[in-house]
Amino acid sequence: MIVLTCAYLLVALNSAFFSRLLDATPGAGIGTLDLTLLAAVFTINLLLLSLLAWPKLLKPAFIGIILLSALVAYFMQHFGAVIDRAAIASVFESDVREASEWLGPRLVLWMFGFGVLPALLLIWLKVEYQPFWREFRQRSLINLIAFAVLAGAVGAQTQSLSSLLRNHGELRHYANPLAVLHATRGYIKHELAVPKGPPTSLGADARFVRDDSNKPLLLMLVVGESARAQSFELNGYDRPTNPELKKRPLLSYFDVHSCGTNTATSLPCMFSNLGQEHFEVGKARQTENLLDVFVTPVSMWSGATTIPAANPLPIV
Repeated sequence: MIVLTCAYLLVALNSAFFSRLLDATPGAGIGTLDLTLLAAVFTINLLLLSLLAWPKLLKPAFIGIILLSALVAYFMQHFGAVIDRAAIASVFESDVREASEWLGPRLVLWMFGFGVLPALLLIWLKVEYQPFWREFRQRSLINLIAFAVLAGAVGAQTQSLSSLLRNHGELRHYANPLAVLHATRGYIKHELAVPKGPPTSLGADARFVRDDSNKPLLLMLVVGESARAQSFELNGYDRPTNPELKKRPLLSYFDVHSCGTNTATSLPCMFSNLGQEHFEVGKARQTENLLDVFVTPVSMWSGATTIPAANPLPIV
């Protein structure tokens, strides 16, 4: 059961990893280096599943891993998703409305074929267990042999593998389901790392001066950080993606770059003083940002809205 599940994960749900591995090792077909790295993924999965393959735990754990791996494979294969800590942060920090936008017939069919059917087969199969210590000895022997074979293969190509992984570090983000487990561990560790002491103060000399003769200035930020400049009609895109804004006088900045491709990174960076080159989420937590400097009440909301007609010059 362990070997069959590992084989299914490698063959059916690691096509994105296999594709990028072939791109990273150009040549005629599949080489020894490719086979070695695939064997490494298989063996690590085998060692992981061996820890879970016990009575009353095997089927729920294996089904969960298959369903999770099928979901991850879908997003990697169809959208080129990279499974890193930022991707896991986006999952945990998304709401139901945003997550529901990904649901569709294609995802349902994919999950049924690559997740539900294998899970049903796993439920139907009968697993016979041996006495604990006999099971433990045989399991340990299989793991030891697999590890020894892998160590021998890797040892013979240490230099080539080191060079490959050093030059193509993105490969580790595509190994399924290892990438998910590693990224989740990194996310939890990062979230638990609370900065010591209060954040560094910025703009401590900022003061609010009320002028009763004039109405207070209202600054409204409509942040659409997921939008890409190349998909803006205002910037030359051939589809009508900004029909209402196009009717208005505005300033549109073309050469603008985000700190990341996910909300958890790009949004805090917009209000940080660290700059794009030096921005890190951990560092940003240790200092105040622009919203902290505002001394007047700041109202924050999300959702669809429209730009007031009285606004003379919106900026994109």
